[in-house]
Amino acid sequence: MDKTYDTKAVAVSVDDLEITGSKGKISFTYEKKVGNTWEAMQEAPTGAGTYRVTASLAGDNNYKSAVSQPLEFTIDKADTVLEFTVNDLDKVYDGKTMVAPTNQVGNSHVRVLSWYQLSEDGQWAKLEKAPVDAGSYKVVASVEADDNYNGAEIEMEFEITKAQPSHTLPTDLVIKQGESLSTLGLPDGFTWKDDTQTANTLGTQTFKAVFTPEDTTNYQTVEVDINVDVVPTFILVNHVPTISADDKVVTVGDKFELMKDVTAFDKEDGDLTNKVKVINSHVDTSKAGTYEVTYKVVDSQGASATKTITVTVKEKTDSQTSNNGSSGTDQTNQNDKTQTAIQTDDYTNIYVRSVLSILSALGIVWTVIFKRRKKDNKTI
Repeated sequence: MDKTYDTKAVAVSVDDLEITGSKGKISFTYEKKVGNTWEAMQEAPTGAGTYRVTASLAGDNNYKSAVSQPLEFTIDKADTVLEFTVNDLDKVYDGKTMVAPTNQVGNSHVRVLSWYQLSEDGQWAKLEKAPVDAGSYKVVASVEADDNYNGAEIEMEFEITKAQPSHTLPTDLVIKQGESLSTLGLPDGFTWKDDTQTANTLGTQTFKAVFTPEDTTNYQTVEVDINVDVVPTFILVNHVPTISADDKVVTVGDKFELMKDVTAFDKEDGDLTNKVKVINSHVDTSKAGTYEVTYKVVDSQGASATKTITVTVKEKTDSQTSNNGSSGTDQTNQNDKTQTAIQTDDYTNIYVRSVLSILSALGIVWTVIFKRRKKDNKTI
């Protein structure tokens, strides 16, 4: 009568008995073993367990009643059916929590999933929850035994592989012919596979580079091809600066300003006027003559230029002398208002000329008076 649990009650019939004597009614009683005792049952058992059954035969007119010896039997627990509903769990990283679909038959308990990750030393480390990141894993699905079904456990190893990272290749890269890739920078995440390579061929060249994503746990480091425009190497020409200065003509006694109207310009540096220096000058405005002034300027690249002008100092004309004499103190006062610096010897020259002019005028007047007196005396 032993069997495996099948949800059906044990069935015992008269055909299972050997009967002699009485033709009375036959009945069956069942008991279940609980610990070390037997407990009576109201009906035939269905669940897993250890039981015994006793047959009773009622007496008739010719035979007494009879009771059989108890027959012990067992209903074993059935196996739980637990299986994964997919052939494998391998996938590419997608940022989603891993799931392991299963199917369970028979057992009343809910299956439990346990997750493990394979460490670098080859050991399985239990995780607190289902994995998300790339790596090597296994999942164990288990269900505990219940009254009629045995427990079950299955497992499956799987891999979450790194995904291909998304990236945008850099464009509009230009390098001079003969230069190495180390001189050409790349956007964040990109590096040249060999930055010692030299761009030797004019036109578009393709070089190998490596793109490293920020999340290297879940994304692959990939090799990419990057196009670079190789252009001719141009020699940088530094233009020589120029100085603008004109020859000057002044009169004896005039003030001469060395830097007035002198400018300098450079094609690369722009205005260099404030860098012009006088390297030679012997102008003496107290003496008539021809003098030279030489200017020099140097640009930021060391290119220099010089220019020499001629300064002519002329003698004052008679009209200039007369005008100076008649103006006297008024002319001196006017000069005081319009000029900020006059040499001491200039004042002396003006004073002497003024005095001579006055004496000359007085001499002419005195001569006229003397001649008139002499004429008058002759008349008398």
